[in-house]
Amino acid sequence: MAIPPTNEIRVGILATFLMKDNELIIGKKEISTYLRAGEMLLEKNEVVTVKARGSTIPRAITVVEIFKRQNKATTTDIRIGTDVFKTGDRTSNVSSIEIDIER
Repeated sequence: MAIPPTNEIRVGILATFLMKDNELIIGKKEISTYLRAGEMLLEKNEVVTVKARGSTIPRAITVVEIFKRQNKATTTDIRIGTDVFKTGDRTSNVSSIEIDIER
């Protein structure tokens, strides 16, 4: 299986993470890290997709709302869903969200 192309983004001293060209994947780092990375992505792309799963969904919404309040981006589309993971004989459902923002 081929690995999709990614770019290494270095934000600050300790925060380095991989992402696709127009996707911001939210994790458990500080919100300011994602704001800086999002600004860098918005400089290069017209539309950026903010993605999160499970307990990081509120953090993704906060990042998008801060961009909106600072007039740096507007929301164009929101998609919600459930990702199903199977481990042996057990299945887990995890909520997911994707929010498209544009300059």
